[in-house]
Amino acid sequence: MFGIKSRRSGAIAGGAALAAIAALAFVVHASLFGPPPPPPPAAVAQPLPVVAAAPRDISQQIELPGEFRPYQEAELDAKVRGYVQKMNVDVGDAVRQGQVLAVLEVPELKDQLASSDAAVAVAQQQVQKARAQSQDDRGIYERLLGVSRERPELVAQQDLDAARARADASAAALTAAEASVKQAIANRTGFRDTDAYTRILAPFDGVISRRYVDQGALVGAPGVGNAMFHIAELKRLRLVVMVPESAVPDVAVGRPARALVPALDQGFDVAVSRISHQLADDTRTMHTEFDFDNAGDLVSPGMYAQVQLPLKQRPQALAVPLGAIHERDQDQAKVYVLDSGGAARPRQVRLGLSGTDYAEIVSGLQPGELVAVDVTPETGTGVRYEPKRMDRG
Repeated sequence: MFGIKSRRSGAIAGGAALAAIAALAFVVHASLFGPPPPPPPAAVAQPLPVVAAAPRDISQQIELPGEFRPYQEAELDAKVRGYVQKMNVDVGDAVRQGQVLAVLEVPELKDQLASSDAAVAVAQQQVQKARAQSQDDRGIYERLLGVSRERPELVAQQDLDAARARADASAAALTAAEASVKQAIANRTGFRDTDAYTRILAPFDGVISRRYVDQGALVGAPGVGNAMFHIAELKRLRLVVMVPESAVPDVAVGRPARALVPALDQGFDVAVSRISHQLADDTRTMHTEFDFDNAGDLVSPGMYAQVQLPLKQRPQALAVPLGAIHERDQDQAKVYVLDSGGAARPRQVRLGLSGTDYAEIVSGLQPGELVAVDVTPETGTGVRYEPKRMDRG
């Protein structure tokens, strides 16, 4: 028994010694080399902004500077020589078509009108006298002619010829008198037209934008400026832009556009009203106009606008944002597609129409595939990503 106990005590003592040696070795290793490294953590997916390729309406547009001009305007001239007797309007006055803007005085015109009236009256009296004479002479000739046919021996041929000559002469005198009446009436009409020209009328509804003369001024004389007013129609305006040659094939009457007026900080919907169908030789641009309803007097002629004019359109085309397009070379480009494993893989695509925010994808993508936007050079180098949808609210 004593021998067995001695062997067990020795084994226990040996195990304790080995444990002590191991502990001492661990302490020495820790003091010399530090603690052992922790196990590597699991990789964390990085958020990646993505959008889904989806059908969208794409519109390509061009932005052009434009200028508002009066719908119509005119310089109102004096057609007759005279003095300004009365001015009825001034700059800024709104006028109606046919309104009398000014009255001229032509000193000799009153006498000319009276003389022409008298000339017409005299000519008309001459016509009445000539007509009566012609009727008498024609009657005498016809009576003599009738007698000569029944009783030839009672009327000499010489008397018959003389009566006929007098009837013909009276008829000619009547014709001349009637022509004189027409001439007298024409002269009177000319003087009355001149009298009408002494009243300067508004040719259309508008606003007097300039006034060139004052009361008492001589107008209509050689060497003297004839313009009295400048009138412009402002309730309707023309927005004029010059379309470059490259965009001309896509511009047509009726095409909608958007006009942004910086001075008003407002935008207005407009449509192409007319095009010149011809390019200017010096600028290679085409004159294009948009009618603008200015009933509220918001816009003044001369104001500038930026006109956003849509050109080509693709309804419901498969598209991605322009920010997803990289390394573009004409119709070829690269996008980064996020697969189900979280990897962003580059893919070659073919492009179609590019709009303001989106580009059409002709081939290389399927609807619903997620493409990265605002990518960095590290995208696609094996990093695992978690999609962050940018096309959802």
